[in-house]
Amino acid sequence: MRHYLIAFITVIGFLVIGLSACNNTKEVDPGGSDPLSVSLAADKLISNKTITLTATVEGEPDALELWLNDNLAENLEVPYTYTFDPASDGVYSAYAKASKGSKTVTSNVLSLTVDRTPPAIVNRSPEPDSAATDGAISVSFSEAIDPASLEGKAVQVVDVRQGTLSSSAKLNEKVLSISLAEAPVSPTRLRLELSDISDLAGNTLSDSWSWSVPGKAISSFALLGERSLSSDKTIKENPSRIAANDAGNIAVVWLDAKTVRVKTWSGTAWTELPALESSKEPFRPDIALLSSGLPVVSWQNGTETDPSQGDIEVARWNGSSWESLGTVDTAGFDAAAPAIAIDASNMITVAWFEYDGSSSNVMVKRFDGTDWVALGGPLDKVLGRTAAYPSIALDYAGKPYVAWFEARFLDPTDGVRHLFVKTWTGAGWESLGEELNISSFEAVTLFSIAVGGNGNPVVAFSEFENLENSNNVYVKQWTGASWELVGEPVDLVRRQRAIYPTIVADAANGLSVAWWEGVTAEGSNVNIENDIYFAHWTGSEWQQFGEMEVLAASEGRYPDLALAGPQQLPVLNWTENTQSVYVKLAQ
Repeated sequence: MRHYLIAFITVIGFLVIGLSACNNTKEVDPGGSDPLSVSLAADKLISNKTITLTATVEGEPDALELWLNDNLAENLEVPYTYTFDPASDGVYSAYAKASKGSKTVTSNVLSLTVDRTPPAIVNRSPEPDSAATDGAISVSFSEAIDPASLEGKAVQVVDVRQGTLSSSAKLNEKVLSISLAEAPVSPTRLRLELSDISDLAGNTLSDSWSWSVPGKAISSFALLGERSLSSDKTIKENPSRIAANDAGNIAVVWLDAKTVRVKTWSGTAWTELPALESSKEPFRPDIALLSSGLPVVSWQNGTETDPSQGDIEVARWNGSSWESLGTVDTAGFDAAAPAIAIDASNMITVAWFEYDGSSSNVMVKRFDGTDWVALGGPLDKVLGRTAAYPSIALDYAGKPYVAWFEARFLDPTDGVRHLFVKTWTGAGWESLGEELNISSFEAVTLFSIAVGGNGNPVVAFSEFENLENSNNVYVKQWTGASWELVGEPVDLVRRQRAIYPTIVADAANGLSVAWWEGVTAEGSNVNIENDIYFAHWTGSEWQQFGEMEVLAASEGRYPDLALAGPQQLPVLNWTENTQSVYVKLAQ
């Protein structure tokens, strides 16, 4: 009688690679007895977990042995299975020997690769946080990658401005090359996302990293329009503010008398929108743009000599008229200095400070389409200390970052102001380090915050130096753990009065700063001459651009910056001779 015991190789939870036809070894007894053969079901296996080996036997052997690396591993009984679970990764050989009487037959040799180690990245191009311009993207791995694991969304290139880009991936064993269907619009920041990429044994790797694609270098500035935006010459001594977007929309807000005025740039000329009349006297306007390019304006509605009358008002232009979005601040409290920002989903966020009867606090609210909803409570580091004049910026995901200054002590007469930054986590306000001041004994006066494509905020601020009786402009960037100074002081001449800095950060983290710098009289901190300056960070130093004023021997004040167009070029506005509002675009 003949017995056929058919068995299989079972790999528990693993990928089996390189199966081939069995090479059975069979020996027939010359006297006509039953044949005897044994085989293993493959010549090569790669796995990352326990393997169950089963021999296929024809005939009735007296003994069946399993050999590993030429060493006897076990004498097998029916059903001729063996559990292989080595202590370490490596390549092993296995074969079976069947014997009956004086006869012995040997199976094919099975090569077993045990690999429990995930693949590692040994080289990546571009490097994380580098600046790249050639568009080449590649990844080298420590071992061969399974092509099937690259299907679907396993490999994606994400643009911080445009979202997921169309791309294709080509694999050459250990090297993965990614090609973009179209070159990204610069400046921007790209992120390569690898999700569950696996080696031939099924071990997976997920990773991601980002790099910047810089924009064009700035060489000069061109005036937008041939004359001042404020043609009636009644502009108030108050900041004008500018907003712009990637579509090239630009809008400027300023004040005269009891009127909030807005003009928008068509690409060739300025168009004035209907004035926003105020029942009280407006102060400190700010402006931001919806995704459509339509402006939203905030301002302090009250009088500068009587802050108790202050309220924070917001209005939205709908294309034909202004719509009031109501009063933002807490009813019954005195409020001032609103700062406005709008994210990609048109969510409007406003920060301001208000006096609760004993001290001033920095507050933030969002407009939900119907009402203003508070984001937590006061941002103050210590309640009871004077906290005021917030500056707000959003990252590309819409996450708000707020900077403000706060008194060093509870004593409101103490002149030292510390600069702080917090971000909204979705559940509360989280501090980013401690004060940004260069010296804890000196006062920060004015400041501006921005967030680039890497998601780390950057702050430009003016700090008073008592010994020199001067102000200098500094820039610090958050690293994720601490605040680091970006280069030397930005201002043109040390020991002068450099104030009112404004900063922008493009999607590639290109930094640009403008400020108002003046020459002070001997023994005084009052400017007798005022000019607007601009600087761009080259990566190693601040590249300075000279006086920006339009008219000879004129004085510039209150600069503000935004980023305009697909190339995110800095666009600068300021007031000149306390009467005129000008705008220049970087070239």
